[in-house]
Amino acid sequence: MGFEIERFTSEVDDNLICEICHKVYENPKSLSSCEHTFCFGCIEKIVINENLCPLD
Repeated sequence: MGFEIERFTSEVDDNLICEICHKVYENPKSLSSCEHTFCFGCIEKIVINENLCPLD
């Protein structure tokens, strides 16, 4: 769901990479329960259906 790393001309900080799609965040959202951040498109269905962090 995120942006391809190859689109960027300089090195991308690892803190800007989504743990689900492994791309640069697109429309980043942080979960209040765990404070992890993901692309909204990557977690939209997970959060709506289960309200769980995919990393926990």
